[in-house]
Amino acid sequence: MKTGGSFKIGAIIIGWLVDVVGSAIVGGIAALIMVGPAAMKAIKQASQNPQGARNPAVTQTQMENLASTVNNSSLPLVMLLIGCLFSVVGGFVAARLAKQGEFKNGLAVGLLSLFLSLFFIFVRRGVSAPADAGWFGAITPFVGVPLSAFGGYLGSLIRRPEVDEMARAGSPPLPPV
Repeated sequence: MKTGGSFKIGAIIIGWLVDVVGSAIVGGIAALIMVGPAAMKAIKQASQNPQGARNPAVTQTQMENLASTVNNSSLPLVMLLIGCLFSVVGGFVAARLAKQGEFKNGLAVGLLSLFLSLFFIFVRRGVSAPADAGWFGAITPFVGVPLSAFGGYLGSLIRRPEVDEMARAGSPPLPPV
């Protein structure tokens, strides 16, 4: 594992973006698949008043019922696993782009995620979101650091000196398939 080298800000930001954007896109798709039909059904039922007319206003009780639907599903666990996967990928991307100090750059992706998560937790104090409840909110800010560092470590394994030496020496072409 390479521990030397400097931090590469561009690599860290790109790795962090891969982590955040990948988690958001794949997590959003998972949420639509897992909770979307139940949420749409709950919203449709809640929007009907006893006379059968549509009521466009969503009440606090209806939002609480929707939050309960999300929290009682396996969605928070799936979101945590998706976030973990993309933390490793983000650390790996930062490590590969940095080309030196891979572990440090992967670790920096996790630290950036941690600091921004803590910042938003303090900024949003008093605002509750369904995914921030209980164990999920307590774990998510802290799993990214070791997993991003692990991604950086994986990035350093691929960039071994013997592989670099073979590339510089001009390795023989692969045989035709």
